[in-house]
Amino acid sequence: MDIPVGHWRIHFAERAMTKGGNSLCEIRRLIFSIFFVCSAALVWGVASGPPAVAAPQNRWVHETDTVRPATGGIARSEVTFRGGGGLELHGSVVAPTKPEGRARPGMVVLQGSGRGDREDYRREAEAFAREGISTLIYDKRQVGYSLLQRDFSLLADDALGAVRALRRQAGVDLERVGIMGISEGAWVAPLAACRSADVAFVVAVSGGISPARQQAWGYETWLRHRGVSGSLLTSVTSHAVGLAVAAGLFPEADHDPTPPLRRMRQPVLAVWGGLDRASPPREAAALYRAALQEGATSSYTIRIFAGAGHGLRRAREGGFGQDGAFTPGYVAFTGSWVRSAPDQAPPSRVGPLPRQDQLPVPPVDERSGGPLVLQLGLLASLLVTYGGCLLWPGRRVDRSAGGPGGGRWTAAAGLVTVLGTLGYLGFLLATAAQYPGPVFLRRPLPWLALQILAVSAVCSAVVWAVRWWRVRGGGGSMVRPRVVLLLAGTAFFVPWAIYWGLLIP
Repeated sequence: MDIPVGHWRIHFAERAMTKGGNSLCEIRRLIFSIFFVCSAALVWGVASGPPAVAAPQNRWVHETDTVRPATGGIARSEVTFRGGGGLELHGSVVAPTKPEGRARPGMVVLQGSGRGDREDYRREAEAFAREGISTLIYDKRQVGYSLLQRDFSLLADDALGAVRALRRQAGVDLERVGIMGISEGAWVAPLAACRSADVAFVVAVSGGISPARQQAWGYETWLRHRGVSGSLLTSVTSHAVGLAVAAGLFPEADHDPTPPLRRMRQPVLAVWGGLDRASPPREAAALYRAALQEGATSSYTIRIFAGAGHGLRRAREGGFGQDGAFTPGYVAFTGSWVRSAPDQAPPSRVGPLPRQDQLPVPPVDERSGGPLVLQLGLLASLLVTYGGCLLWPGRRVDRSAGGPGGGRWTAAAGLVTVLGTLGYLGFLLATAAQYPGPVFLRRPLPWLALQILAVSAVCSAVVWAVRWWRVRGGGGSMVRPRVVLLLAGTAFFVPWAIYWGLLIP
């Protein structure tokens, strides 16, 4: 999904106040020039998109299934049904036209994240229709679902409405109607299956661990793919994700897939791509295996397809790209499993899990360094102290107290660092960390510029404080408020910058 990315233009101007201020002014210009260049480089990086990379050696177990040839044509019919809360939803049933000796199985496809429509999954519907399965795809609800709002329980009710609609279709076996959940849908499908015996089986495609931890893993995977290392990884994957969770900006972040997996009694097929870069296949498959072994179902199959990416599409560039085609063997294997469930459900089996050549799932600091109030309090304190230092009157007094505008420069550098850090981390979260910008010294240039500004702000504060201490006797009554504001701002800034990785490698 394309995400529009705006770019910010930061402008700062300041005059040299005394004879000794020329060199300091030149340093300021140099630092802000670096910042402007990095911002332009960031925009260039977004526009150019991800660079092509060579695919790493495939260490996954190879699958040998052959694709079952299509038999006959397919037909499409439109349906309308009621979802959660009585919302009217619209879908399509894609079914084979060739009559069979018995009623055919049916399957409802649950979409991944995003406000997509049924056409996004037309390929899945047609592929499984050719496998002899009547497949229902439908437009995801537009009410109660957005970037900042979603309810898996409500989506499960939508899925059950779709199941009821599919069971009413001619030629569909009432005892063999199930649900396929893809990506986000794999969190929803078990919830729906636990609520109704009408669901005969569940197919989970690219299912995940908890959404917040899965997203953090995806961020780190992409950043390392871009050549990034160091403090930015922790700042994004733990602190920034944790702050978003604490602020309520990450709906269903703590959803635990284990309880519904344990409660299901239906046969379960769970499949992943070995080169999935959105959901960690090894950790997710291990979670499913443990939950299903302890659960109520008597039949489950877990399988990982080599060379496949997210959604079992054929992977390119080591999993960081896809060509849109299904990975060989996936459709045929899944179709065969669906046709046998539930009356001839196969015995439980787990295929080989992939080697641990992918990154482990990072922890998420959902406290974000403490309560959300603490983070907001620090931010407010920095804005007040640095902003007050910039706006406090009395330039003559400032010159006598700490040199030519030294206090103002410190406050300006700190303020730009704070706002720039929040903006850049927010940009990375919004773009799934896929476009961090050009990388230099294992750091994206915008992040390197923010680190330079942070160090500059701290060093400038120390120099300014020393100079003020030496001339403190002649500053007059207006020196004290600015001194208090600047020292307080620096006291807040240093731990804040350390926590967010700006003052560490």
